[in-house]
Amino acid sequence: MQITGGVTIQGGVNLVPAGSGPSASLQGSNFGYSTGGEGPGVPHSNRIDKFSFSSNGNATDVADLAFVVNNHGSNSSSSSGYTAGGSSPAGILSTITKFTFVTDSDSSSVANLNESRIECGSCSSFDNGYNWGGRNPIKNSIEKFAFASDGNGSDVGDLLRTRMWMAGGQNSTTHGYVSGGTQDPPYLAEIEKFPFASDSNSTAVGDITNAEAFQTGQSSATHGYVSGGNSPGRLIDKFAFASDANATRVGTLSDRQLSAAGTSSTENGYIAGAEWDFGSTINSFSFTSDGNASSVGSLSQIRNYCRGHQY
Repeated sequence: MQITGGVTIQGGVNLVPAGSGPSASLQGSNFGYSTGGEGPGVPHSNRIDKFSFSSNGNATDVADLAFVVNNHGSNSSSSSGYTAGGSSPAGILSTITKFTFVTDSDSSSVANLNESRIECGSCSSFDNGYNWGGRNPIKNSIEKFAFASDGNGSDVGDLLRTRMWMAGGQNSTTHGYVSGGTQDPPYLAEIEKFPFASDSNSTAVGDITNAEAFQTGQSSATHGYVSGGNSPGRLIDKFAFASDANATRVGTLSDRQLSAAGTSSTENGYIAGAEWDFGSTINSFSFTSDGNASSVGSLSQIRNYCRGHQY
């Protein structure tokens, strides 16, 4: 057992972060989830798919979101998954919905973002969900909402620039990370970070290896990962949380995947769905050794513009 950054780690699993509840973890040990999205003939989906982290296999449709949505923000507490904003037949949303991991049950609306947004980035601390950027119109604001109380989001800082066309983010125990996206044009390569301990603006810390939009994000205990995207759509980049530096290319995906669902277990990163040509693939890559991803299963439905959660 060791203590790293205020987190007790045993067997690679985050057990008790300082100042948080007894079961909090930024990576999942049990299941990955994919919510919402769009597929052939299905412009908006309300599916909640679940797949196992302990064994390879296909995802199953276990519940429904409160409404059909795509291109939304996604957050995970130690017990619940959250969707934030996104696109629906009713327009661009500000709604925050919540579903419980231990009971395969439907989500319900619990609060609202400060601003409606689509194609935003998102990540989670032990205590809060964060969503940033996106459009309606294009934004640079950072919002957070508390997991402990079903309350509305609040504006807590700004990115260095406006960004949209994002499908994820990264988180260490202390910071949220923003990577890629676009200002339409250009596509962006900058990595920014902002602190969880105080509400403040982000700062630039490095670059990913290729300017990308609609890339997904995964997080190990020590590194952030950027996978997929629109150009060329198969990259896996990695950057260290301990030092502000550029990302390095560490592998490739088995398929071109963009605007997909990124999730993180304690051992692997996952990316599920994407363009309609490849839109049901679940790819997995190791956090312990750099290398290419491999296909480990499929979603219950071909989808892109979906988003990921972990438990």
